Amino acid sequence: MLNKHIAAHEITSWVEGCAARAEGPKGTPLLNLIISYYETGFDRVVALGQMHLWNLQLEGKGAKDLEEFVQKLNYVLHGLESADRPSPKTMFEWLWHQIKGL
Repeated sequence: MLNKHIAAHEITSWVEGCAARAEGPKGTPLLNLIISYYETGFDRVVALGQMHLWNLQLEGKGAKDLEEFVQKLNYVLHGLESADRPSPKTMFEWLWHQIKGL
């Protein structure tokens, strides 16, 4: 993540560069500069993996539904490093909510 003073300097330099070329600042490059200030690096990958996990839903009460859910669950969990996986207690609560919701 960029320091906010560095980010302000980057944006100012970019706008000045556009003015020097007699071009108006465009929205997409400006957004890229702003978004780079908030870049999280690998945390983003972990967050996305966990969001995929929490979005899984047990679709029905049958054995086939449960098998499909477990396959999807294992697929997502294998994509996460062990240190990035939710705690066993969190997993239990989430799974209990899935089963209880049927």
